[in-house]
Amino acid sequence: MSDIKNDSYVFVASPSFGFRRSLADTLHGMGNRCLTCRNLRSVLAFESRGIQISHILVDLEAFGGASIIFDELRAIRKSLPGSAFVLISSEFECDEMGNHRAFVTDVSLRAPVSKETLEFSLTQAVINRRLSAGFYDDFPAKYVSQ
Repeated sequence: MSDIKNDSYVFVASPSFGFRRSLADTLHGMGNRCLTCRNLRSVLAFESRGIQISHILVDLEAFGGASIIFDELRAIRKSLPGSAFVLISSEFECDEMGNHRAFVTDVSLRAPVSKETLEFSLTQAVINRRLSAGFYDDFPAKYVSQ
């Protein structure tokens, strides 16, 4: 199991049922508890009910790409500062485990994602979030390159 508290969940957001199901199966197989939904904003409803969300995994491509949901990602990131973000897309050139995109995500993964990469990235996302916590939260959007 990765750096996920026993009382928290990994949230998977994608309009694609197949993507949600595949990722949830992999996460369950790794010993993680998982919640899935076809829209990203639902994570706020779970959190408002006291359900702790350790990670938010987003099928970026299925939502139309970063430029389409950038503002939504930033708003949710600001609302849930303790949750680590992982963006997944086949349009990424490679996996990015650094924190240079910390204004919007903690890790970026190129789809398809192997179980080993997913497991490592969940831990790395928590490390990156802790390193950048608060730094970009109030960063003016005009200074953030998209």
